[in-house]
Amino acid sequence: MRKHAGIILFMVSILCLARTAFLHEKTDICFKTQAAAAEPFFMKTGERGVIHSGMKMFFAWLREDAVFQDGTMELTGLVIEDMDGNGQKDMLAMLMPRAGKESNDSGCIWLYMNEDEPYCFDEPECFYDGQFDFFAEDIDNDGNVEIVLSMEGSGCGGAGDFYKVILKYRNDGAHHQIERMELPSDLWDGFTDQGIVVSVYQEAEKNLYSAYCSYFREIIYFKAENAAEPNETPVWVGGNERGFFDLRAVEYQGQNALQASEYLYGEGGSAHEVATARFLILWDKDGNGYVEKWWLDSVGPESAG
Repeated sequence: MRKHAGIILFMVSILCLARTAFLHEKTDICFKTQAAAAEPFFMKTGERGVIHSGMKMFFAWLREDAVFQDGTMELTGLVIEDMDGNGQKDMLAMLMPRAGKESNDSGCIWLYMNEDEPYCFDEPECFYDGQFDFFAEDIDNDGNVEIVLSMEGSGCGGAGDFYKVILKYRNDGAHHQIERMELPSDLWDGFTDQGIVVSVYQEAEKNLYSAYCSYFREIIYFKAENAAEPNETPVWVGGNERGFFDLRAVEYQGQNALQASEYLYGEGGSAHEVATARFLILWDKDGNGYVEKWWLDSVGPESAG
């Protein structure tokens, strides 16, 4: 159906031009809406250096599927690349309501893989302003590619406020589908984020802290600048601010893996960054994610105090 998009659009354009004077106003609206959608699309392709002869085809797909909703939605982000490594370009388009336009949607992401039906992701907790990190990699080593996205959350935008989503593109020959993958998490009940709980203690020694991870039942000591004088005994003062951020594909023991980070704060409150916790995430043969190991990167001097 996609290969006929150019013919369909040409016929639609001819029909618009053939409108009577009575429908002339609607024709103008039709073309103005298309132009408003097309300009940011081709600007985005230019920003990412992906302008080629196929761009008109990708834009035709978006118009055919009415993702711009008669001009109420605008394009904020765009990725066009061969995500699954089969030699064919795929597309990810991010949209949010146009300023001054009423819409029931907070925003969405449309994912076009090969000739498959497009997949729409529209979680309201995500902010679709075009600020996002993206990569496509088989992070669980099952032969299927995962599309990994990190976006700004819908909260106050504080430290660690990132919305994460991993979409597996399952390609079993004739059967293709996109499904959501979950990250391992032991955050508190009712907390919508995903991450691992880490508690930070201020030790009695100046500029010395310890981090306790209940997932591993391990303690790591580290140095960072105190925001307040220490007590005579260790005191719980902070921990992870929200969940994972900075998702990235890494290699571990000859296979792919996922690395995630968490922001740790101390006695000075959420603005008092003392360390970054790192987690190496793997998946078993049944598709269950787990944390293989963790470590800390201190943000203070190597030998504080």
